[in-house]
Amino acid sequence: MAQFHCTSCGEVEEHDLVTLEACASCGATSVVNLEAQAAQVAKANDAFRAAILSGGHPVYRGRAVCTQGVAAEGLDFVICAQIAVAAFSEFTEGNDPYGDHTFGAVTVADKNSGSKSISTTRAIRSAPMTRSTTPGPAAS
Repeated sequence: MAQFHCTSCGEVEEHDLVTLEACASCGATSVVNLEAQAAQVAKANDAFRAAILSGGHPVYRGRAVCTQGVAAEGLDFVICAQIAVAAFSEFTEGNDPYGDHTFGAVTVADKNSGSKSISTTRAIRSAPMTRSTTPGPAAS
């Protein structure tokens, strides 16, 4: 079963189909397969995260930032956190319920530090390490 979201009326429908021609509620043809969309977002988030240490991804541009709390731990901690976030791949249904790899938690020097990839409009609880995919210079 795949979930489809109508961008016109907002209806979410489940179907056995891989593609859906039109929304059953309003007839609009602007339907999105949520699983396929999550897979595309996950691929972009994984590529961006992996490129944090090399100056940024050439296609998935964004900016790696951290909160004042993470910065207050010192440069060595920030670097270790960036390395941990770049290498993170332990996504589970518990920390990635939508399958789009927008959030993960890493432990650096016995401190839990969240990692947030902002690539959707979904808001996730405050997280010490954040990432924005707004157009701009490559990550630094």
